[in-house]
Amino acid sequence: MNADVTPRILSHRLNSERPREENERPSLSLQEIVIVGNSEKQVKFSELTLDMFRMLQALEREPEEYQPYILENSADFTGDQMKKETAPSKKPNPHKYLLYKPTFSQLFTFLASGFKELPHNAVMLIYLSADGHGVENKHVDGPYGQGGVRMSAHKGLQNTGSTTRIMQSNVNDTNIIYPDDLMPFTRKAMMLIVDSETSTAFQSLSSGFGQSVVILMSPCKVPHTLQDAIRKGNLFTLFLHNPLVAFLYICNIANVQVELWEQCCQQLRGFEGDWTRLFTKLSKVIDVSYIQMIDDEFLSLMIRRFIFCYYVTRQHKAFKGMEYFPSCSPSLPPQIMENDDLRKRVLTLASTLDVRGLFYELEDIPSVSVTM
Repeated sequence: MNADVTPRILSHRLNSERPREENERPSLSLQEIVIVGNSEKQVKFSELTLDMFRMLQALEREPEEYQPYILENSADFTGDQMKKETAPSKKPNPHKYLLYKPTFSQLFTFLASGFKELPHNAVMLIYLSADGHGVENKHVDGPYGQGGVRMSAHKGLQNTGSTTRIMQSNVNDTNIIYPDDLMPFTRKAMMLIVDSETSTAFQSLSSGFGQSVVILMSPCKVPHTLQDAIRKGNLFTLFLHNPLVAFLYICNIANVQVELWEQCCQQLRGFEGDWTRLFTKLSKVIDVSYIQMIDDEFLSLMIRRFIFCYYVTRQHKAFKGMEYFPSCSPSLPPQIMENDDLRKRVLTLASTLDVRGLFYELEDIPSVSVTM
């Protein structure tokens, strides 16, 4: 907000273009997006949950006519760079499907439709925000024994009688999306984002067709102080939507002055710039799936914000253990995920907001086994 306590409007859409590096290599581009929501307790607008709405905004370019009137969102584009842009971007937004509580057949139909329209040099992004389904029967093995996420709220025959309930306990729920349900669509490049308490079940998904597949998974747990806020949307999606707002949220900061906001944006730009340079430096040891996707502005945005989410939760004292951190597949090397220069950036941002006491100092960060 301004000094006169009047609120300012934030844009959560991508600006016209990101700065380009010299000698950029040809890359995959995002063309089809399937956004799926089924969080029972979450606030929704018509047929959109709050998570769906946030991802829809994050995966849109800001219209040219609105850019001079908005407050800068984060590190995507600086004011000076915006002024230097003269020609409007002609690149269209990716095509999107929005599905609220779809049945399995509905989801499969739209995935197949998006898959059909996908050229060989493009990526389909699948975003799942849904209540988790754990494995109740420990004797269930195979590709459907890892758990999944719930789709349609319809319970079918589950409540029709005791005999049916007994049968249901021995088979897989047909309204659950399991990792292997998505295997056919890995015949083309894919980014999968899962925000659920059973997100890590999807780390077993891999492509058997030589295509690039990247999976970004939410933490399986959140601190007790944040559990009651699930109606306001999931924390992982908030980081993907607006990482600075998510940072303020976990630090219990409700309002900031415009000048302070701009300082924080500068700090976030520094973090993302350092990470991008580190990524380029270590590109030879990073999985090719990331290399092929990193040059697309939307896919790069998701990866960078995922990394920021990891570093923040890794250093925040309320997040205690690997289940509280996001994870990814294929794994990224420790040089990327446990870098002291990036940790210092997080601490500098915390100092700017006067909340450094909520975060571990470098020498105090608990050691964990990074197998992301």
